[in-house]
Amino acid sequence: MSYKPKVLIILSIYFYSGLFYNKDKSAEIYTAMRMAKMEVIMKVSKKFIALIISIIFTLSLFGAFQCLGAAETITAGTPVFSKVDGGVETVVSAPENGMINTSINVTYNAVLTNSTTATLVVTLLDKATGRLMAADFDTETIAGGSTVTLKKGLQVTDIASSTYRYFLWDSLTGRVPLENSPPSMPSNLSILNVTTGSTALSWNSSLDDNNSIKGYNIYRDGENAGFATANEFTEKYLEQGHSYYYEVEAVDSEGLVSARAGISANTKAMETCTLTDPIIQNQVTFTLNTDNTQADSYTELTEKSGRQCRTATTKPRTDGTGSRIGMFYFKVDPSYINSTVSNVAIEITYFDSGTGNITMQYNAADDSVAKSVTIAQRTDTNNWKTAGIVLTDAKFTNPSALTYSSFRISGGDGFCIYKLGVCKAEDYTAPGASASLGAVTDLNKLSYWWENAGGDANTTAPSIYEGKDCGVAITGKYFEFNTDDFYISKTDNMVYIKVTYFDSGTDPLLLEYNSTTNDCAAKEIPMTGTNTWKTQTVALTNAAFQGKLTGGDARAIDFRLSLKSAFSPLYIKNVYVTKEIIDYTSIKSVYSIMGENGVDFGISVYVPSTSSPDSYTANAVKADKNCRLAGSGKNFYFLVNNDFMNGSRDNQATITITYFDEGTNVLNIQYNSSDTSLAGADSVPKGNTRYYKTAYVTTRANTLTWKTASVTISDAAFANKQDAPSYADFRIPANSTSGLYISKIQIDKP
Repeated sequence: MSYKPKVLIILSIYFYSGLFYNKDKSAEIYTAMRMAKMEVIMKVSKKFIALIISIIFTLSLFGAFQCLGAAETITAGTPVFSKVDGGVETVVSAPENGMINTSINVTYNAVLTNSTTATLVVTLLDKATGRLMAADFDTETIAGGSTVTLKKGLQVTDIASSTYRYFLWDSLTGRVPLENSPPSMPSNLSILNVTTGSTALSWNSSLDDNNSIKGYNIYRDGENAGFATANEFTEKYLEQGHSYYYEVEAVDSEGLVSARAGISANTKAMETCTLTDPIIQNQVTFTLNTDNTQADSYTELTEKSGRQCRTATTKPRTDGTGSRIGMFYFKVDPSYINSTVSNVAIEITYFDSGTGNITMQYNAADDSVAKSVTIAQRTDTNNWKTAGIVLTDAKFTNPSALTYSSFRISGGDGFCIYKLGVCKAEDYTAPGASASLGAVTDLNKLSYWWENAGGDANTTAPSIYEGKDCGVAITGKYFEFNTDDFYISKTDNMVYIKVTYFDSGTDPLLLEYNSTTNDCAAKEIPMTGTNTWKTQTVALTNAAFQGKLTGGDARAIDFRLSLKSAFSPLYIKNVYVTKEIIDYTSIKSVYSIMGENGVDFGISVYVPSTSSPDSYTANAVKADKNCRLAGSGKNFYFLVNNDFMNGSRDNQATITITYFDEGTNVLNIQYNSSDTSLAGADSVPKGNTRYYKTAYVTTRANTLTWKTASVTISDAAFANKQDAPSYADFRIPANSTSGLYISKIQIDKP
């Protein structure tokens, strides 16, 4: 039999089987048959076709030949193609009448595993509808192990503008999709939105031969910025007024990637006033007073750590009634922000020396001339820092009572400001905590100390290395950091630390930090010896920054960076610290997974600094499961996120404990209760209004297996009233000489 009749029979089988199962699919095959000029088959009676089908089916059982499989299936048998490369997509643009006749040439490079003469069918499908638009075939005799280029031209008649997908079929293995072809490049990449510190992108979906797009890699200026499963991506914590180049590539389930689509994005800039000589200002102006020392607007030009700035000083009053401390007065141009704009963002860059609050008095919506708010606290790091605030009730009228200013800022004697920025809140993205190291060190919500003598951080110093202003830690020393507690506290467990470092050698970069289970947990960033500047982000799921690492001069720190084996100097340019903001008020379940590399989501176990308190627990492994152990006489103390449950609401909770069933003792919890009528041995008052109540969970049966038990309470009042210093919400006593192992605790609200 010639190979053309074989193909006619194959398509006929699909056509008539489609009459019974799928009329739409049958119509598509009919179209294919017409395109292949096989209309004669349509004239054969159904009975004769049924006879042919029976014969073919019988012959196929004896291995006479294997017919073409269904579109979704690869028929078993010896594969003809071990690899098929080629284009998988084409875009056809029709004229205004919506139809076009055209010829499309398809080329495939094929590597074959066996010698064969194959009948090949090329089909053209509309990607949007899956409709078969055209089909044609050819035969080729190919020696095993050789590479051959197969070409096929399709005559396409009356098709509309669309994107079409090619598929290659053969008579031995069924449909062979272009499995080794990468996805198409994402199209229509565009900027959805930009603020002072964020960029939002969108794009159209890529096309893949097997419809198996896994997601999209996003690159910023050549560095990996993230991964998205949807067709949108937002990156935060970017520099203000900066140009970035983004690229997006598709990834399929086989790991193949598409070409990258690219676009430039420019973040917005705040309107700034820079207090140098001369003062640089535009939409926001500074009240400069260099003469009248008796006015509280008097400031002096100084220099701090390589920057010019203006400094508030204390001046005695001429009438002998005391002293006056200078303040910084600013006026926002009404053409930019006037009394109708209530949401305003303000940032200041100041020199962090001394202690005390930095406050602002501003024109407010309640007609206050000088409503006061705290922006930040001075912590005496002797570095430049940035702090910001978003006002929601501003009403800048520039009244005479405030010397025709919109607001003023004060920080005490010796307080220095380098720059102030203002913008509408809708254009603002609050920066995370950051440290830019070098000759001029800029900090935001993050404290850092250069160490030149004594302590673990001995000899970290500003440097210039491979063209970058940076810091260097000599062999065996640390970069040590502390985040501002008002930004990241011990209950912020999901924290991201991004480090820009010089990638030399293979000694890993070591990140040590306070975790929920360990004062000095550790993560490693591989060094790959590229001798280039690289940026990597580490996700911490169990952070609990409490200043429990001891740094230089016995300073309490949250995390530090060093080389693991300390074979060479470490160069670091930037460190960014951000947290995942979760709306716990809308969440119905929180949990803590115990043990090494545990995960805390809205609940964490209190870990004391020594083993003596009754709250001491330790990481353990029991029956092949990571967990924590409370020894005899010890307790697990748990803190619940206050937005999830607190003392004034959400009284009902189901607490589920995954524990190792050892011994025969009772398992119970002791919790803050709202029941003020309690009295007796099982309730001890804690504070003025909260009580310590016991609830039975289960009795252990010594099965020596991991088990789960739950208890529902309706009078919870989780207000952190357990014993100091844990100030926890509830505890679980070990109640056993063998201790208590717990691998997970979960709380569910109705």
